[in-house]
Amino acid sequence: MNKESPTFCPLMRHQLTINQMGKVMPCCHFGEHIPIDKYEEVTAQYAARLEQGEKIPQCQGCWKTEERGLVSVRQSAVDNYERNYAVNPGINSMDIRLHNKCNMACNMCASYNSTLWAKIEGKDETHEIGNTNLQYIYSLAENVTKLSIQGGESFYGPDFVNFVDNFPNKENLILDVFTNVVTMDIKVIERWHNECKKLLINASIDGTESVFEEIRWPGKWSKAERKAIQAYNIIGSDFRHFFAIQSANLKSIVDFLNWRNAATPNSEIIFNLVEGPKELSIDASTQEERDFFINAFDQYDGKLSDREHHDLIAVYKLCKQLDDDTDLINQRLHKNNYVDVIRINYLNKNKVDI
Repeated sequence: MNKESPTFCPLMRHQLTINQMGKVMPCCHFGEHIPIDKYEEVTAQYAARLEQGEKIPQCQGCWKTEERGLVSVRQSAVDNYERNYAVNPGINSMDIRLHNKCNMACNMCASYNSTLWAKIEGKDETHEIGNTNLQYIYSLAENVTKLSIQGGESFYGPDFVNFVDNFPNKENLILDVFTNVVTMDIKVIERWHNECKKLLINASIDGTESVFEEIRWPGKWSKAERKAIQAYNIIGSDFRHFFAIQSANLKSIVDFLNWRNAATPNSEIIFNLVEGPKELSIDASTQEERDFFINAFDQYDGKLSDREHHDLIAVYKLCKQLDDDTDLINQRLHKNNYVDVIRINYLNKNKVDI
């Protein structure tokens, strides 16, 4: 293992990811499904290429993030190597997504990852990980020291809670939970905080007030804020925000920083860029939106962690470089109109209150 390689990635040797479609890979950004019976053989080959300095095409997601100046999943894994991956050899980290059941239809999501999206689009689309994959997970479980769970939504229904509660060696786990927050079970958070070695909560919140409610539909900001503060009061700085930057929330970034400073002051915000659908990305922002962020960030004098500063400076530079892309802006307007219409049509036939 060559940890000094500029393209070294611990995930390739240490992590197993299985998503709600049953696809097997080292991480959620990897561009290839690996047959489960050949997983360790194939990933060892890719790891060797990365450790020789090769930017393999399957890792385009990270290369693109790094080119744009933000911290990639790969770089974050390198930064946390000693804590998360150095303890045990072989696969000791898992990213498991049992199903696509979710009570939100976020604007950048789709039916493959949200059953509510499927419902509002009139589809019957439910995905589950499958028993073969579950058996493989359990066969490796004793060596696992870090377990990440994502959905769908981790607290929508009992499946994820039961999965964690029945996971061997739970008391030695770093449990890394991604959640839309409004569904979060605070009693379970308290229990896992006491039962696991460490509990990390990653709160998918991309703005406050109306910005949150537009993106994380049909979530209510008042409930998200209340539950975020409750969880933060239990686990402190192990509570983090995952803020997915897109054109719709570019103007609200500094407002979110100010809210964080007041409500959950020792939490860190992990900023990432929405890359798809492209018409919602920062590339589809207007000059007015970019100028607003630039001016607000110029005037911001509150706290920033090293990573927050690094990532927001990268976003700042992107905003300085980008020009209006008329085609993308028009596609964004079309996409927003489509989403508004199908949300309203669904609400006219169903009661939704989260």
